[in-house]
Amino acid sequence: MEGSLNAASTATASPRDLRPLILCGPSVLEKDALMRKLWDFLPDSFTIATHHTTYRPPDGQLSSNSHRYISSDEFLNMTSSGEFATYTTYGDHSWGVSRQTIAAGSATRRIVVMDVDMRGVEQLKSIPGFDARYVFITPPSLDVSEARLSAGHLGMETTGIYEPLRQLMAELGNARVPEEVEEAELGYARVPGIYDLILLSENLDRAFQTLINYIYSFNY
Repeated sequence: MEGSLNAASTATASPRDLRPLILCGPSVLEKDALMRKLWDFLPDSFTIATHHTTYRPPDGQLSSNSHRYISSDEFLNMTSSGEFATYTTYGDHSWGVSRQTIAAGSATRRIVVMDVDMRGVEQLKSIPGFDARYVFITPPSLDVSEARLSAGHLGMETTGIYEPLRQLMAELGNARVPEEVEEAELGYARVPGIYDLILLSENLDRAFQTLINYIYSFNY
């Protein structure tokens, strides 16, 4: 295959490289939209990793496809026994992706897509024998981010995987991740060899095409 792929040409295409795809960066909405678009275009080639979480939204609803609610004690036990490949805490609640979740997704011959923070990248890279592709999604400008947030959508469907986190951020009065966290992640992204691709998120359609080209190794 040469050139770039579009919706029509990806309908029957299957990536040759089936390593997990790790998306990192403080751009929560943008990561979610790109993950959803990947799944919409090629549902037989990608699977989005389910998160275990201790956070239950005020309405008590969690998407069974994207989250599994567990108690704080259960989360701690899984952490202590090394069951999580990566985990993080926001506010008083925790999220994690288990090793079993990744293995089960990979066994289906699909690319497991995971979203993590900087610490998650460090955790995954520390796992002996764990081979993945790492993509950093830069945050959009503040003006673009605020416009997307105020509009309530990105012009794309989303996975719902971030909805509990977005609700928690709203409860805490935060529309974006803290500035110091964003700066730390941007600094980490500049370290040579950490990420395989740096993806600009100002234009999501262009970002998605670049991501598809990378996944299929066009011009990379």
